[in-house]
Amino acid sequence: MDNLRLNGDDAAKLTLRSYIGGSTHVSAYADIENKHKLLLNSDEFTIFLFDVCPIGIVIYRSNGDCVDANNAASTLTSKSIDELSNSNFNDLKSWQDSGLLSIVQDAIKNNRTIDSDLQLQFATTCQAKWLRCRIVPFTFKLERYLLVMFSDITKKKDIELRNQLYVEELQSALTQTVALIRTLSEMRDPYTAGHERRVGDLAAAIGAELGFDERRQQGLRIAGYLHDIGKIAAPAEILAKPGRLSPVEFELIKGHCAKGYEILSTVDFPWPVALVALQHHERMDGSGYPQGLKGEQITLKARIVAVADVVEAMSSHRPYRPARGIEKALAEIERGKGTAFDADVTDACLRLFRQKGYEIQD
Repeated sequence: MDNLRLNGDDAAKLTLRSYIGGSTHVSAYADIENKHKLLLNSDEFTIFLFDVCPIGIVIYRSNGDCVDANNAASTLTSKSIDELSNSNFNDLKSWQDSGLLSIVQDAIKNNRTIDSDLQLQFATTCQAKWLRCRIVPFTFKLERYLLVMFSDITKKKDIELRNQLYVEELQSALTQTVALIRTLSEMRDPYTAGHERRVGDLAAAIGAELGFDERRQQGLRIAGYLHDIGKIAAPAEILAKPGRLSPVEFELIKGHCAKGYEILSTVDFPWPVALVALQHHERMDGSGYPQGLKGEQITLKARIVAVADVVEAMSSHRPYRPARGIEKALAEIERGKGTAFDADVTDACLRLFRQKGYEIQD
């Protein structure tokens, strides 16, 4: 193999025999230690390590011709060392199908080390395997070579996939449960059916505009879907009343914030859903309810849902008034920017509608 290495079996035997034979006739510890150091620094020991290394190693010339391969590479690819040694990476279909060939060509062209996880099918009778690959270009005796190292991570990938499917199943169950709860709530208040869903969707869109990642957007969406759940405890005749509420009736309605918190705090959500239900009627200047909180005392998600709640409510029909339209709703939050409503949240909502064409879906 172009003198890059000796035959692995011969090298291993030579190494072990030299070590054992040279040590049996010495008694001084210093002599043994010196021989041990010489062994560790020997070419034979390096070759031995190459053969027994559990990581697959294949050496190629820059033109793609294989120079050498170790036993682990043979096991992982289900090919003999001779088969590997007579191959050219440009002709390997598994490399082409997996994208490894383009990565190798990139490593050669730019002379850089590349790490990648790839799924390779080495033969029609061999199950596809996930391999963690490292491609390292190097120079030996003025000639360019490529070191390809890979280890089998199929089991790890299978576990990751199962975990991902499990998380997706839990997420689906959570979404369906939230939808069911929202439907039950809307059945008691049919005149505002769809309000919670539209608030949740708008809140998530505002979150995205503020730079929230998908997980935090999902938390906003669910918080919006459930922010009025406390109304389930309010008398149905008050919820459906076509005229203005009396002071006593309004106080009963205001109680839905605390009731929503009481209901939702029994569930261990990964987001502050219960707190949003409690605080979504709080205002930045302390004029809101139920606690009269100010500024940063109000959680950011509740500030977002507060803006989404006002915009959706004003632009939609209610039993006691017709819809006022989106422009009046936007003008309302613009007037309250920095006083009633968080300034950054307000700006994000205004951008969504006025610059990015966001529409509230029925």
